[in-house]
Amino acid sequence: KITKKDLDSSQIELTIEVNDSEMQKFVEKSAIRLSETTKIEGFRPGKAPLDMVKKHVGEMKVYEQALDDIINNYYWQAIDQEKIESIGQPKIEIEKFAPGNDLVFKAIVALLPNVKLGTYTGLKVKKNEVEVDQKEIEKIVNDLKEMRATESAKLEGATKGDKAEVDFTINLDGKQIEGGKADKYPLVIGNSKMIPGFEEQVIGMKVGEDKQFKLTFPKNYHNQEVAGKECEFTIKVNNVFRRELPEFNDDFVKQLGDFSSATDFMKKIEENIKNEKTHKESQRAEIEMLEKILENSEFDIVPDVLIEAESHKMLHELQHSIEAQGMVWDNYLDSIKKDHDSLQAEMKDGAERRVKTSLIMREITLKEKLVVTKEEVLAEVAKLKEQFKDNPQAMENLAGEGYQKYLENSMNNDKVINYLKEENIK
Repeated sequence: KITKKDLDSSQIELTIEVNDSEMQKFVEKSAIRLSETTKIEGFRPGKAPLDMVKKHVGEMKVYEQALDDIINNYYWQAIDQEKIESIGQPKIEIEKFAPGNDLVFKAIVALLPNVKLGTYTGLKVKKNEVEVDQKEIEKIVNDLKEMRATESAKLEGATKGDKAEVDFTINLDGKQIEGGKADKYPLVIGNSKMIPGFEEQVIGMKVGEDKQFKLTFPKNYHNQEVAGKECEFTIKVNNVFRRELPEFNDDFVKQLGDFSSATDFMKKIEENIKNEKTHKESQRAEIEMLEKILENSEFDIVPDVLIEAESHKMLHELQHSIEAQGMVWDNYLDSIKKDHDSLQAEMKDGAERRVKTSLIMREITLKEKLVVTKEEVLAEVAKLKEQFKDNPQAMENLAGEGYQKYLENSMNNDKVINYLKEENIK
């Protein structure tokens, strides 16, 4: 049963009711999945009957495991049945869900806004030639040598190139700053990993010595609490090690992989750097091209739910990037004096541009008849099934209608981007 309600900003609300009998096929699949990863006495993995799985893990857990599949299936069924031209992912809210009862959920759906395409061919976007600087190759070689340096303890004062293990604290106005304490921090003097002036203070210090000094943080420092401010540093040297770097020669590179000589290794490094730069330049030209098409096009009101979903996605992309650099997300938010909500709100304009770009891509896909066929999607699914044939969860995801629609959208995007690049980027 489907109830439809019009909302503001090009959105509608669907209330979808699914009776318990319709859900049973999904519940049974859920039980199989759970029995594959749960040991049930007397049954091989994946072979326990539904009643036994319910008894072993609880009926509610079996239903919860099935919920995503049920919602995906009946949401898309409702979209097709009501002939709704939707875009993006819906905002789902569970109204009623319990074993033995009907499921009731609401989906706020963004309706496809009208787009008036501007010029999208013959834009003459230039892709710049890329070059590799010898210093870039030398940096990679030096980094590899640093990683394989040998160390020996020394009692004399630390000098440039040595590694010193130091304890330090950083105070601002007598109070320790966030992240301003470390024990046995491995500092290689001369690598410029600390703020300017810190490493110079360590030069000449011996094992067991301590020192206090003041330094001013750079104005563009990521922690706004101390950016541009003078802080008090207390350091103690625990150990000093003399470091010797290996010679870069044929024997050295043979330890790194299948390289015949140091010259061969340098060529591979140059090739890799050039490929990476070429990829980045291609991305830059692609963004410039899409921006030009965006500026020439006109749009109806873009649904709020689309912008909210895109800004939420952008926030998580940023979080992943920050954490990939070894930083703690909450500490990063503290350093820029923002929380999740305020940072996501700042992303609204960028999110709207990304949504509009997706709308443009869709229009061009239809206008130029670049839509992928069902056969192409199924062929790609077959390739992925072969790739993930030993992963039961992946195999089940690939069989789902929701994933196949995602794959279809992704393949459409690739097709239209390749078409636009051929038409515009030289």
